[in-house]
Amino acid sequence: MDTSKLRSKRTVIGGIALVAALGAGGTVWATAANAGGKPDADDRVLSAEERTSVETAALAAIPGGTVLETEASDDQGVAYEAEVRDPAGQEWDVDLDASFQVVTKTADADDDGDDD
Repeated sequence: MDTSKLRSKRTVIGGIALVAALGAGGTVWATAANAGGKPDADDRVLSAEERTSVETAALAAIPGGTVLETEASDDQGVAYEAEVRDPAGQEWDVDLDASFQVVTKTADADDDGDDD
């Protein structure tokens, strides 16, 4: 095979690889730039004190229940969310305000045991 054709193929393949790498890097950079470095309120990690207060309020709303999950909320008027399973096995979503007062308490309609 002619060495000039071989060099030409290597150049083309190398160019394609470079473009692909730059494209992937640009996508990652754009995603990070759009994130703005500021986490959403619902991504905020609760302090131990907050977690305890959320659990206490949620269990008062669902007596005898078990808290499955707690998190901060980014919903308007809702500062915290808790998922609670009552003694009968029904799961509830309990929304709390910043003072740990119940805003809403809703039976989880999709209670089939798979968290998908």
